Amino acid sequence: MKQEQGLSCQFYEFPEFFLKILSKAKSYPREYDSKMVINFDSTGYVEISTLNELKKFTLMVIKFQAVTRQQMKETVSYKYSVLKVKTDVLENRLIEILNALKKTNPNLNVQLK
Repeated sequence: MKQEQGLSCQFYEFPEFFLKILSKAKSYPREYDSKMVINFDSTGYVEISTLNELKKFTLMVIKFQAVTRQQMKETVSYKYSVLKVKTDVLENRLIEILNALKKTNPNLNVQLK
């Protein structure tokens, strides 16, 4: 997309770049035009343009396509499993810390109950 549209930002900078343009379009509606088109075939695009007296200049066009139910299910399952692993690691770490505190400070154990 960077080459296709001649963007001047790196991929990791893109979200900030995109949000900056959206913010300007929202703040200055007379200077910017934005539109979102969704087609019946589950494809579409978002287009952001600048407006001046002489012409309309397209800043960015972002094309998109809907994912299938199976793809969505796989993505959600993957993200859930990653969060579950992280939660398990944090819970185990918390148990280790509590056990260490109980051993080093028995009075704290009484206060925690």
